Amino acid sequence: MRRITAITIAFTIGHSVTLVLGTLGLPVPQQPVEALIAVSILISAVHAVRPVFPGREPLVAGAFGLVHGMAFSMTLAAMDLSDLRLGLSLLGFNLGIEIMQLIVLPPLVALSRTRIYTPLRTVAAAVTAIAATGWLLDRVGLANPIGAVADALGGVSPWIVPGVWVAAAAVLVRRRVCAGRADRPADRDTVRS
Repeated sequence: MRRITAITIAFTIGHSVTLVLGTLGLPVPQQPVEALIAVSILISAVHAVRPVFPGREPLVAGAFGLVHGMAFSMTLAAMDLSDLRLGLSLLGFNLGIEIMQLIVLPPLVALSRTRIYTPLRTVAAAVTAIAATGWLLDRVGLANPIGAVADALGGVSPWIVPGVWVAAAAVLVRRRVCAGRADRPADRDTVRS
């Protein structure tokens, strides 16, 4: 949990810094930032299967956060909000990201203690790496069907979080049922008719 907390805090600090700076006027080059986001997603997907930077995850998460914050800032800057609304939007945006991380982490931690976690992580990382590759190619000007399909799958993403929670709940229920069976003595006596 300490490692996950350190990674999350580092990402939060990174994206908060550039989110504020970008929203307040720091020039943000859109195409390079979008390409860097795709690269960060690709590297994270590879790292999920085979650690690329073991022990340095918080540092890398902070750097990735800086890049992601620049992209978020472009969205807020485009809204041309007043100072008060801008401040509230910055706060809301940051809180929303943190709340989402807090919603996703508990079921992932529960699943990480099961046999299905490694294959699940591998498949999710592979799909993410393919999508990130498509996005990267698209962001550097090479239109491709993978990037288009990955963009279209954005509509499915809201269902991923409830799906992870359902999977974690199913695992926990199954564990309790199995533990309950192990605690009961075997019925040796049968009802005689």
